[in-house]
Amino acid sequence: MRPLLYSALSAARGVGWRRGGEDILYFENGTAKRSGSKGEHSTLSFTWAAEEEGDTVYFAYGYPYTYTELCRDLSA
Repeated sequence: MRPLLYSALSAARGVGWRRGGEDILYFENGTAKRSGSKGEHSTLSFTWAAEEEGDTVYFAYGYPYTYTELCRDLSA
């Protein structure tokens, strides 16, 4: 799954969260989980090139879901 990115400059033009990145890898990183759990923790690795100078960019694994959205959904 490609990571999500949000660009402040793109948002000013009406573009929200979108998938991006290249050379995406998921792998077990050798760090053991807490005692009693099986397996290892995983790492997400990817490359990304800035599209515009001076931009602020946020990355996420899943689409952000705010407390305000939760309250709206519960009241519907």
